[in-house]
Amino acid sequence: MTYPSRPLVDAPKVAGASINQLLDNLTEHEYRTRYRTRRELRGHPADEVIPAVKKWVRGLDKNDPKYGRHILEGLWATWGQNQVDRDLLELCLNFDEHAVRAGAARVLRYTHSQVPNGQALFLKAAGDEHPRVRLEAVVAASWLDNDDGAEIALEGLKHPVTKWMGRAYESVLITLDDDIRALNDAGKIALNDNPAARSYLAGSLELYDKNVKEVRLPQMNLSKENLDLYKLGEEVYNRDAHCATCHGEDGKGAIPNIYPPLSNNECVMGDDERLIKIALKGLWGPIEVNGKTYDPSTGVPPMTGFAGMLTDDEIAGVLTYVRLNFGDKKALTRPIKPSMVARVREETKDRTNFYMVDEILKEHPFPESRADVTGVKQWQDYPGTEGIGKGKKVVLISGDEEYRSEEALSQLGKILSQRHGFNATVLYAQHSGTPGIIDPNHVNDIPGLDALRDADLMVIATRFRDLPNAQMKEIEDYLKSGKPVVGLRTATHAFNIADKDSKYAHWSFDYDGEKKAWKNGFGELVLGTTWVSHHGWHKYESTRGILTGSHEIHNGIGEGDIWGPTDVYGVTLPLPGDSEPVVLGQVVAGMGKLHPPIGPGPYDKVPSYGKKEAFHKNDPMMPIAWTKSYQIPGGKKGRVFTSTMGSSNDLEAEGTRRMIVNGMLWAAGLPVPKGGANVDLVGDFQPTMYGFQREEGYWQKKKLKVSDFDL
Repeated sequence: MTYPSRPLVDAPKVAGASINQLLDNLTEHEYRTRYRTRRELRGHPADEVIPAVKKWVRGLDKNDPKYGRHILEGLWATWGQNQVDRDLLELCLNFDEHAVRAGAARVLRYTHSQVPNGQALFLKAAGDEHPRVRLEAVVAASWLDNDDGAEIALEGLKHPVTKWMGRAYESVLITLDDDIRALNDAGKIALNDNPAARSYLAGSLELYDKNVKEVRLPQMNLSKENLDLYKLGEEVYNRDAHCATCHGEDGKGAIPNIYPPLSNNECVMGDDERLIKIALKGLWGPIEVNGKTYDPSTGVPPMTGFAGMLTDDEIAGVLTYVRLNFGDKKALTRPIKPSMVARVREETKDRTNFYMVDEILKEHPFPESRADVTGVKQWQDYPGTEGIGKGKKVVLISGDEEYRSEEALSQLGKILSQRHGFNATVLYAQHSGTPGIIDPNHVNDIPGLDALRDADLMVIATRFRDLPNAQMKEIEDYLKSGKPVVGLRTATHAFNIADKDSKYAHWSFDYDGEKKAWKNGFGELVLGTTWVSHHGWHKYESTRGILTGSHEIHNGIGEGDIWGPTDVYGVTLPLPGDSEPVVLGQVVAGMGKLHPPIGPGPYDKVPSYGKKEAFHKNDPMMPIAWTKSYQIPGGKKGRVFTSTMGSSNDLEAEGTRRMIVNGMLWAAGLPVPKGGANVDLVGDFQPTMYGFQREEGYWQKKKLKVSDFDL
């Protein structure tokens, strides 16, 4: 029986074939063909085979993905003549694929007597970055059983020893013990540079934990929940006949060009649901990873589905491990939650076969708005340091045309990560056609909103966005969870959905439809007010914050500390429900921090509601910061801190920064330090004066990049 679309391979000629024909056979995919070919070559005279191999290697295409395997076959062919080619040996030992280097190291084990610089080559292999290469060199050391072997073994001890290497190392050290101690007695071991050797000589070396594999933690903060997932995932990944068997311990593919790598793999770093579906049900069909195509027609096996072998916790753990271990370690990649796996498992329970590649990509297409997929950074991930927010994740969503929220939220993200330990993700408005270029005027796309799925705090400073349903759903799902929200400046009018039949039309700032709970949209329901007006005279009258009541958000803030060049916004009074104003906005007669408050009217410029007689902009003063709770229909109840300040210029005042960051800590349920939050600026902060840029194509010409806001 044969598979209809995969006819049997025509067997190439081996017996009786010419040397050139045999060398061509070494490029065949089938291992047994190559094995039989090498045996046949051994029957030919060395003075004919060796020159032919050298010529054949010179003619190989170096851009061929299988070039490494081909040159290794050439090396083996010369070894079969007991005349290993030294140039070819060194080419393989220095090749960029670890499997080729390991194969060459094994050849060196058997042929070192033919290689004048064999000891130097062994020492280099013993210090290789990949454990398989180091293992080959250290095992070879035991064959030498002399000072040279001892030096190689000691070099290997300078590097990590996994449990898979431990038994071999133990045997090698037993064999070479007298040689190692003789070197030490002669003062030839630099013990300060080799702590493992020092421990060995003292009799206290434990090469590896024989019961528990050491967990290699990613370079980022993890909550206890995510750390537990990571540890479970590493154990699952390295089980026999599970992930590492094919993808390799390093995630680069156990056999190059056969098993796809996991490192920088868009399936790994992309859509959560697609990744879970592949893990549960498996994958079949040609797929491109990192520029290489892996095609079943060339012998690439399908990805096994693990729905029947692993629990929800185990699948969540192993996917979390893969993401954090083989992704961009500087990025705060998203863990996979067991609840997400359970949901996808239930939705796909009736499926009994593999996902085909074209099928899964139709459901979850490429490319996605991910920096590691497109090769262009499309959002910022600031890893947390130490602080009260350690282990928590905050997502800051910019996207307004006027107040430079891309500058403000980048600085706030840096402060939260570097001063308070939060893992901070900052998102930006962009055109899908020019990923990585910030375009605040483009209201239809903010890539990366799926980062909200495991966020502990959402900070939003958008204006009149009209986002795709998939992106709106990420925000909706977050709000339904009842997690805390901070809204800044234009977030009171964050959305303006053009399609009135859209399922998210009621999020618009001026909504007045059948969904009464959503009157005036997201701003009023969640933050406490929609857009009303400029209460102060825009760009002529600035804002001074006046503390009101008693609240921990006031900690560390003195009289006159809160100021900004933006004007006071009008709000709907009284604020709804349990809203509690914490800072009032005093309209200042001028654009300087020390200018006096404006007195009673009449005024040259007033909002529509200020045209009545005896209108006074500072009596009453409008709230510019308040706390409240929110609960959208079908969701849980959560905390909100809202401030109608928050432009990048406003953040130049330390008191304004402290008010906002104190509010963020309060919203996240964290205690505000008595002296107030540390809001020291991170890096160079030169905010742009707020204002619209209405010239068509302005932002595409400016080419403000997400990467411009790197730490």
